[in-house]
Amino acid sequence: MTDPYELFVKWYLRLHGYLSVENFIIHEPLQGAVPQGGEIDLLAVRFPFSREEPSNGFVFESDPALMDQDVLTGKLTDFIIAEVKSAKDTLNDLWKPPTSNVKLRRTEYLVRWLGFSDTDVAVRQVAEELQAKRTAHLDGFRIRLLYFGPAIHPEVKKLGVPQITHAQIAEFIISPRANCYRDRGIANRSAHSQWHPLIRDIWQLADPARQSDNKRDDILNLLVEKKKK
Repeated sequence: MTDPYELFVKWYLRLHGYLSVENFIIHEPLQGAVPQGGEIDLLAVRFPFSREEPSNGFVFESDPALMDQDVLTGKLTDFIIAEVKSAKDTLNDLWKPPTSNVKLRRTEYLVRWLGFSDTDVAVRQVAEELQAKRTAHLDGFRIRLLYFGPAIHPEVKKLGVPQITHAQIAEFIISPRANCYRDRGIANRSAHSQWHPLIRDIWQLADPARQSDNKRDDILNLLVEKKKK
């Protein structure tokens, strides 16, 4: 994964207990070739009882924009289809109306790969619900489309797809996440030497010991610079 925005979103999801697969390709063998039927920026899953506790009674705070009560209370396994945009682009065509047989076939491919539906009937049911509502439920599993972009997109909003902006992610990283160790009286921040260099740089910018009134903009400007390279 080389796109800084996709990496940014991937780590935001990771900080909430989501395991992810990037750049998922939907294959469509046709007439002796196997072209791409679509690409998903990020697929992520969070299992019901995932939690990270650095010490007894110290649980990382989550972002309510991402984590609703059904996730927090362990009522479901949560799958996320993440559309990650660095500019003011709309959704990929797969998720834009109207629904077609081609879109249903491609959505079924995705649902089968995720592996929580064990019959063709169930796969079709989930695919149809996803195409109609951009979210679907089946037997304790939820799969939902989320849009991550630089600003709230009117067309995406009209379709009812939840949106989280890059600025919101930066604000979450600054506080409460980067601040949590200091707030507990443990240290300014935790050690992350094995993390990806971009995420380490972002954590340096978010460091509570660093004096700045523009930490959010510093993080967003770093992403812009990395995108240009």
